[in-house]
Amino acid sequence: MKKQISNHSLFSMVLLSMALSIITLFSPSCKKDPDGKGDGLPSITNTDIIEVYKDTVSISANIASDGGNAITEKGFVYSTTNNPTVSDSVFKSATAALGNFSEVLTGFTTNTKYYARAYAINSKGTAYGEEVNFLIEAVQVGSRFGGGIVFYVDGTGKHGLIASRNGLGYTGKWGCEGVSIPGTMSGTKTEIGTGQANTTLIANSCSDAGIAARFCLDLVQNGYDDWFLPSKDELKMMYDTRSTNVFSSETRWSSSQNDNNTAWAQKFDASGAQISSTKNSILGARAIRAF
Repeated sequence: MKKQISNHSLFSMVLLSMALSIITLFSPSCKKDPDGKGDGLPSITNTDIIEVYKDTVSISANIASDGGNAITEKGFVYSTTNNPTVSDSVFKSATAALGNFSEVLTGFTTNTKYYARAYAINSKGTAYGEEVNFLIEAVQVGSRFGGGIVFYVDGTGKHGLIASRNGLGYTGKWGCEGVSIPGTMSGTKTEIGTGQANTTLIANSCSDAGIAARFCLDLVQNGYDDWFLPSKDELKMMYDTRSTNVFSSETRWSSSQNDNNTAWAQKFDASGAQISSTKNSILGARAIRAF
């Protein structure tokens, strides 16, 4: 004979089931320990090197879980040996919040390989993310560096010039034909190290729209906004090292004025000739920046 369940008993069973569901839903181990390890330690994912710039490294990671225990500290550890810990070099982040975070680490030694991991600390101990590594190389011609490709390094090895990786299809005029740009006798200089000042002089003195100097000054590329139009000698150096970058054979403007009506330009064909072209000629331009 089947035993019938009373309405009261059935109601009690429903309430118990709901209570268990609520407890499970809000249990810290289920809510904040998605990796299922159950050790109470934080969970760290997606450690990644964003950029290596001179002796500086940008690195990111994600604190996916606090393991059910509040995180008191997080950051990155690094060393010249594998599996760095908080006993090695430590960069402590300003906050201990969950989620994605990134930091900029400095002071590394040239020609040295480093290993890094994200870390997070709570009451249960210290957890580490996956290991990444990076090499601090001496900057040289051809290095992908500072938002572009290096085409000139000075005698100190610490400063030089970077060409943008592409010209974005720009063509335009130098501008203000018949007008002398103030500055030197010819208005602008030609030497390496003068392109930035030349570009500023042109932009401040010539109101023509769409000129090459203003295109470079307004350019924001790969996170940098301090581009300028190279001087005559800077542009020649770019041509001489053109195998390290990608260039079409079109002629490109320099920021060096020749006289009231003409300015210097560089052919990127086999001749490699530098020519004086009328300022209203439509030529290409490749922006550069200094480091």
